[in-house]
Amino acid sequence: MKKFLAVIASVVLAISMLAFTGCKDKDSNPYVIEGNYKEATAEQVKTEFAKVDLSSAFGDVTANDYKLGFELSESLNLSMDTKMSMSGYTMDVNYSIGTDANYKMSFTDFENPAFSGSGYANLNGKMTVSMDKESESTSMSVKTNLYNDSDYVYVDMYETKNVEAFFGTSIKPMKLKASFEDISNAIAGAGNPEGPSQDDTITPADEIIIDGGADGPNEIIVAPGMDVDALLGMLDTLKIKVALDTENGLKAKITIDKESYDAILALAEQDAEADEMGDVLESIAALKNMLEVNTLRIDIYLAFDANGLFSAFTIDCDIDAKLKTANIPDMPVMISGDFNVKINGGISVKIYNGDITLPNGIATDSSYVDVFEVLG
Repeated sequence: MKKFLAVIASVVLAISMLAFTGCKDKDSNPYVIEGNYKEATAEQVKTEFAKVDLSSAFGDVTANDYKLGFELSESLNLSMDTKMSMSGYTMDVNYSIGTDANYKMSFTDFENPAFSGSGYANLNGKMTVSMDKESESTSMSVKTNLYNDSDYVYVDMYETKNVEAFFGTSIKPMKLKASFEDISNAIAGAGNPEGPSQDDTITPADEIIIDGGADGPNEIIVAPGMDVDALLGMLDTLKIKVALDTENGLKAKITIDKESYDAILALAEQDAEADEMGDVLESIAALKNMLEVNTLRIDIYLAFDANGLFSAFTIDCDIDAKLKTANIPDMPVMISGDFNVKINGGISVKIYNGDITLPNGIATDSSYVDVFEVLG
């Protein structure tokens, strides 16, 4: 199980490091789980999710032929535009960057796990500078294939174009690999320079205990300090909407919008005032001065089928905001206009039942350089 968690962590890290992604299909959105949703109370949410048996939501893990697969996909697009002044001239600058990523992975047997995975993560960007009705554009791209077997994750960055123009540093095509053992140790020791200790190790049992007892149904026990009732009650306070579809299984839609954003800031401000936390109040005030949120919509979906099996988890977002440069400390003088920022796209994790094919001989391919050996 520890190795399985390391697989998930390394794949998510590899995709996340390649940032944001390309455009969505206007006719169909893969990050929206369609359903007949009806807004639900905290009590209704608690009641419906209590019916989900997490111990069997991913099938019978004790079966000899057990197999579980996931397909992870991500597509987010970030665009910014502003004005810059230089040598008496004013220029309009438009900057966009995105990625499209997809990764399929499969594993069998919890006792002696066998893993395999295959996918890609591509980064693309475009910068356009316009002045006096003339414009010049620069494009960049990074293309990467990703793989894993039971021991290693492999990154084949086979194309890099104009990266220096965007990030100020050049990147050459390269092949890298890292063992899950090294990744797991690095993650565990990230907050402890002396390395992880037994007391620092967090296991799933520390977070959620599933105990069905001798005869009763499985029961979820949340870690100390986490009150489910209080958490659900906070959804209303924070103006976070929850809607359910229970017609054929269970689908949940959680919506965070501009009203939620304002409510979260108001609650944080209220708590900071009550606890006399002046530095926090200053940070909230600075955020309000710097950031103007025009549009905010983050929809989070979770679905289980009619048999109680996990089906999908997705996030779909659309954000339009303005960074007020006059209120941002140490902003370069050459920036003469506000930053208009837009983010849209999503991420999904769905069940995958297909096969995984790895390049022949990848485990012994000497062109892949071990990252941790290089770093020492």
